[in-house]
Amino acid sequence: MTKPRHFYTHPKVVRDSLLRATEASDQIQELEKKLVLLLYEIDQKRFYVRFGYKSLKGFCIQGLKFSETQSQRIVTNVRRYISKTENIHNEIDIMKNNDIDIIKNNEIGLTKHSEIDTPNQHPTSGQKVF
Repeated sequence: MTKPRHFYTHPKVVRDSLLRATEASDQIQELEKKLVLLLYEIDQKRFYVRFGYKSLKGFCIQGLKFSETQSQRIVTNVRRYISKTENIHNEIDIMKNNDIDIIKNNEIGLTKHSEIDTPNQHPTSGQKVF
């Protein structure tokens, strides 16, 4: 049994080809991230409606000339990005509110620094929390 022709290709040629492919893949992923961010803004402000497109997917298919599967994948990524950013903003708001509550309680004198610094210590029976 003989070995395939590509087996005899010089290793440097194979390595360089694979390296170029990975670099091209990295560039594609960066451009797709930028596209998702742009489409996120377009979707939030519904710019596509002014040009007669009923949806973001319609804009991707007819305006950007993507196939239906590409458009669906991109729209799905935009929607995921929206849900991630909303979740992040909600978490940031919760963290800010918690920080404000801790500061207010500390100004009133309800919490002690030792209780904030060591949350894993639990009071034994008979000890007061405050």
